[in-house]
Amino acid sequence: MKGVRLFLFGFLAFTAAPSFAAPAVVSGKVFSRERIAPPPGYVLRIELRDISRQDVASEEIAFVEMRPKRPLPVRYKLGYDPARIDPSHMYAVSARGLVDGRLVFISTIINSVITRGRPEATDILVQSVGQLKR
Repeated sequence: MKGVRLFLFGFLAFTAAPSFAAPAVVSGKVFSRERIAPPPGYVLRIELRDISRQDVASEEIAFVEMRPKRPLPVRYKLGYDPARIDPSHMYAVSARGLVDGRLVFISTIINSVITRGRPEATDILVQSVGQLKR
């Protein structure tokens, strides 16, 4: 009888435990066609956003901030919770570089990922903010 109780307790503990989906990852590299040499200590922020809805701000799904020890190109891996992904929505990754809180480079095109046959690996092209003002 004691064995049955232990079995039932173990079974109930197992079934009552929350189920966690394994984290998924979007990866690639951030690069530029121009020479961008941010100073040491710059912050590289990569974001995954739901861009499905028009006329409203996109929803941030995940982000990672890195302090690369070298200039571009830089490889990135961005973990996200797959439970937050709706297969009917569109998702994109973007990148921006900051120095002392000041924007120095940013991605300017949509880098679609994850749903609708899009990959989970993509490279992100960025431009210097100075180049955008010209």
